[in-house]
Amino acid sequence: LQTKILTKPLAFWEYLKPLNSLNYSEFSRELIFTFNQFKKKFTFDKIIQLFINSVVQNITSIRMIHRNSSSTPVKAMLGNTEISASQLSRLLPSIPTDVLAETFAALLNQIKIEKQVTTSNALRLIDSTTISFSAKAYEWAEFRKKKHGIKIHLNYCYTDNGSMHPETFTI
Repeated sequence: LQTKILTKPLAFWEYLKPLNSLNYSEFSRELIFTFNQFKKKFTFDKIIQLFINSVVQNITSIRMIHRNSSSTPVKAMLGNTEISASQLSRLLPSIPTDVLAETFAALLNQIKIEKQVTTSNALRLIDSTTISFSAKAYEWAEFRKKKHGIKIHLNYCYTDNGSMHPETFTI
């Protein structure tokens, strides 16, 4: 399986522009500071950039993210450092989920402002996805006797100009 790589750095940075203008709450700023304090190479911003790049490239696994991290544009974004699959799997549980939720909600609000959606130019769909977690690391996320995880309900909006974005989400 081959990974498609963004070769134009400007194209990638277009996805990250809205992140620069986010005003995080005091609580989120403290969580980001704490996260960055104990990470030598991979700050919160770099990890977010890595995962946004992975979403844009339709990379669906930690191993594929690792393989993609050796590409020149991604390696440059990470400060000429590659990230291994095991580093990613250890890093994921420590990412502050409250900050991710705040980031997602803020980006969603920016999309709603930029995309004028009316009832006549949009189709709305609901998607339900279950994300499985390790039973040992996420005891609080039990949804079956031997399975742990969360269910996310996303309300997607497809507009007549071909764009798509989530409008609301529920966990």
